[in-house]
Amino acid sequence: MLPLLLGLSCGLCGQETSDEEQIRKIIDQAVELAEKKDIGGLMEMTSEDFLAMPRKMGRRETQGMLFYVFRRYPDLSILYPRPRVSVEPGDPTGTASVVFLLLRGADTRPDLEGLGDNLEKWVKKVGDYTRLYRLKITFVKENDEWLVQRAHLERFKGLGFGH
Repeated sequence: MLPLLLGLSCGLCGQETSDEEQIRKIIDQAVELAEKKDIGGLMEMTSEDFLAMPRKMGRRETQGMLFYVFRRYPDLSILYPRPRVSVEPGDPTGTASVVFLLLRGADTRPDLEGLGDNLEKWVKKVGDYTRLYRLKITFVKENDEWLVQRAHLERFKGLGFGH
């Protein structure tokens, strides 16, 4: 699971909540684990009732799919701008939207210098790449720990999306 970009901030205060910050760190960790092909580490980040959409795969099926993908792409890199994250204060659930680019070892890396967290500029720069995806993630907080409950992977088709 990847993750993958642009943060929503607390509407009234203009600052990121600690829950949003924690979720962004989880996404960063998931990307590192995916690049290392650490399926066990990725699955530790999921809840017991985890589902990967749109195929409605549980934890076991997801492990098998990750094993297949990682074998097919042994030298994989993931590029992504800041994830959009939303958590209502006191709510034990949160959401994130991550747009990301999968690169294989021989792929030319796009120059993303100076684009920062601007999703629109980032997408314009990498939009010609065929491996541009969006992962919509639902998080649940269990025992003070954020876990991935749902992950919906789709091809990214442009900026006309919500969270």
